[in-house]
Amino acid sequence: MGIKLANNAISRLSGNITNSATTITLISGDGAKFPSLAAGDFFPLTLVKASGDLEIVRATARSGDTITVQRAQEGTAAQAFLAGNGSSTFNLPDLRGEFIRGWADGRAVDTGRAFGSAQTDDFKSHQHNQQHNGTGTQSTQMPSGGGTLGTTTSVVLTTATGGAETRPRNVALLACIKT
Repeated sequence: MGIKLANNAISRLSGNITNSATTITLISGDGAKFPSLAAGDFFPLTLVKASGDLEIVRATARSGDTITVQRAQEGTAAQAFLAGNGSSTFNLPDLRGEFIRGWADGRAVDTGRAFGSAQTDDFKSHQHNQQHNGTGTQSTQMPSGGGTLGTTTSVVLTTATGGAETRPRNVALLACIKT
């Protein structure tokens, strides 16, 4: 029993499916792009609408271009899908200018994140120390206002700002490696 993967296996549905269908049929000849399965084997399959809505299913059997699936896997909901025409009913995520971030899928990192979701940039919360030693005066402008430091050693701590981590804007994707 094990997970089987096929890099870049892409196809379209040959017919519409309801949200309760347990078999999907691909366009003629495309079934061969996907892994052959023995008893107990499976592969993850992502169904994507032109709108970007998606459903992850678990493929448990494949016979030619027909795949038997378990619906609504990995926190996604079962949906109805229309037959693919290659332009208005099929969509890949637009990753232009985006960083790809491996989807945590329940790991205690990036919790609450949905597969395929976009995330804005952020920087980890931090503060800055500003120190003045010696005589004379020093004026400084800080987020909480200005101040004058005298002849003693003074340390001023800025107000913390930022989030839980430093990251670029990104899209969560499932990393798959074919062995």
